[in-house]
Amino acid sequence: INKKNVEHGLLLALPIICLILTFARASWISIIIITALYFLATKKVYFGKIIVISFLIAITIFSIIQTQPGFKKHFFNFDSWKGRFFLWQMSTQVIKDNWLTGIGLNQFRTQHLKYQYKILKNNPKLIQTYSPFAPVEEYVHNYFLQIFAETGIFGLLIFLYMLYLLGLRFTVLFKKA
Repeated sequence: INKKNVEHGLLLALPIICLILTFARASWISIIIITALYFLATKKVYFGKIIVISFLIAITIFSIIQTQPGFKKHFFNFDSWKGRFFLWQMSTQVIKDNWLTGIGLNQFRTQHLKYQYKILKNNPKLIQTYSPFAPVEEYVHNYFLQIFAETGIFGLLIFLYMLYLLGLRFTVLFKKA
């Protein structure tokens, strides 16, 4: 076992431990995608490693589902998507009204009730669907929408540019490795 394999193993194990502790569906999907991208980026496709890691992830998910009733209840509860969809609707309304400058950093939590009322008032059919999922929220639960709503188009473009630079940096590091 060489030092590089240990480092890579730790880099893959750390997010998996976080996944087990958070129960986040999007994180599970992300770790699967990141693992696949990792194997694609190494230029050598190790089908044996892919199969072993896929098997370990499947066993981990199955074990957690069988032993943790809270995980099963949360992981397969898709009602939370209704609440998120409603938050995303509110944030797109904020963006439509404030696309250039946004509403200000950390102001979604102070402004979203106004937009929530506006949406539900204009669409009474949505009240029954979304009212159980319309709590006081501080976040949009989507970084891109949150940044766009709070900082406007310029803030979003700066954020996207920073992600682009980060992607370039990782590409350079992968090519060196």
